[in-house]
Formats: sequence, C-alpha cells, structure tokens
Amino acid sequence: MLGFCLFLFISANGFAQRYYTHFYPAPQTNQYFIKPLVFAGGDQILDFDVTIRDSAGTLLPGDLRYFTISTADARVVDSLLVLVDGQRYVCTIGKSLYAERKGNKKSYRHEAKISPTALKALLTGRQRAMRIVLAGKGTTLAPNKRAKKALKNLAQNLPFMF
Repeated sequence: MLGFCLFLFISANGFAQRYYTHFYPAPQTNQYFIKPLVFAGGDQILDFDVTIRDSAGTLLPGDLRYFTISTADARVVDSLLVLVDGQRYVCTIGKSLYAERKGNKKSYRHEAKISPTALKALLTGRQRAMRIVLAGKGTTLAPNKRAKKALKNLAQNLPFMF
C-alpha cells in the first residue's frame, strides 16, 4: 500500500511572512517554521531556525537547527542556553549534522530542542541572548539588527503567542 502525506502550506500574511511560514501537516495540528535568525558575539555567529508544532492546542518542544560559525572547534556543543531578562533556559542538545570550511572559519550544523516556554521568552523578552559552550568555553551572542526586528514581529504575529 502506497501512503503519502499531504501538507497544506499557508504563508503568513503581509509583513510577517518574511519571518515564518505556517503548515497544517495533520488534522488539528499547526506547524510553524521560524526562518533563520542570527546572533553574534566574539568571533562566533549562531545562525538558527526553529520548527514548532501546536497539536490540538498544545505547543510541543521545537526543533532548533543551528550553524555555529567560528574559528573554534565546534564539533561538540557542551550546552546551548537561551538567556532572557535574567532567566536561563537550557536547550536539549541533539546531534551534530555536518561541518564545512568557510575561509579561516568552520561552520558546523547542529540540532537541539527548545521548550515552548524558552521560545516564547525569546520572542517576547527585552534582553535576549544565546549562550553556547564549546569545549568548556562559553560565548554569549546577541541578536543582530534583523533578528531583533524579526523577534519583535514574531511575538506580535505568531498565532501561538496569543
């Protein structure tokens, strides 16, 4: 028996569509893809996107996929934290997907899980940062100008924020 899955794709209206897309992968299930956001600090860049589902009114942990671009060895991530208004939220580290060289730096693709609480805080907080720890050395990264604008817009327009 040949099975298939039909995704109904709906793009966010107006200004918000720059920052996320919305899918209906199954009955009573919404899936949101938050387009890449960039946080930077020191000699590192954290470029990440988030996929999160709302199933029958319950927001599930999101899949956070991210690049670390650095001169440091980032094959293994010790920890990834979301820092918002004095609160720390720990992301569950997943697997390392691949690595590639970009000039004198390396880019590593990883995945992690982000809780709905951490994601909502990241979107609505006033002071936002991500902290990545590689080989015992931590770096705090702040959102770039575009990411700040996107976070503000996402907080105002994502349906699960209300």
